[in-house]
Amino acid sequence: CNKLYTCNIMTLDDLFKQHNLRLTKPRQQVFDALQKSDVPLTISDIAKKCKNINRTSVYRALVAFNDLKIISIVHVGWKNYYELAEPFIPHHHHLYCIRCQNATPIQTPELEQLISYLSRKYSFLVIDHHFELEGICQKCQQKQQLIKDTSKTSQSQNQNQQSNTNRQSSSAASRARESARDSA
Repeated sequence: CNKLYTCNIMTLDDLFKQHNLRLTKPRQQVFDALQKSDVPLTISDIAKKCKNINRTSVYRALVAFNDLKIISIVHVGWKNYYELAEPFIPHHHHLYCIRCQNATPIQTPELEQLISYLSRKYSFLVIDHHFELEGICQKCQQKQQLIKDTSKTSQSQNQNQQSNTNRQSSSAASRARESARDSA
């Protein structure tokens, strides 16, 4: 499994054999790219990681993986992100930052308990669910606060400079009036 998860899995080759399919080099490369990633990837990200295969082969591999339930497709806005699914990684959800596009995987037993409760309460057989939160991560919040603080400091400095300039202008005008009175 990838860096975040440890799990016992059947091999990809076994899964393909079960469905009378071949594990081609492009499929293996796409799988490897997904397996090495800690976060869901766009097709563009996958294509960049699979330099020796064309984009069409990436699409075909993803279609095959989706049909075999090897991947999960995560929809964020208008974009699709791809990651390995169970049994290749444990069930989890994501926190997506709308600023830096970072995806943080989270495992939430409380959410799973809520889903189970809702299933019982409404006599509804839940087959699958997706839960993704979009927002602003702590790093981006800190950057935003830093920008606000810097902006406030700049505005304060500008106001101080403007006040000093106004005082200097007022002082110069007073001196000019005094000089004019003295001359008269």
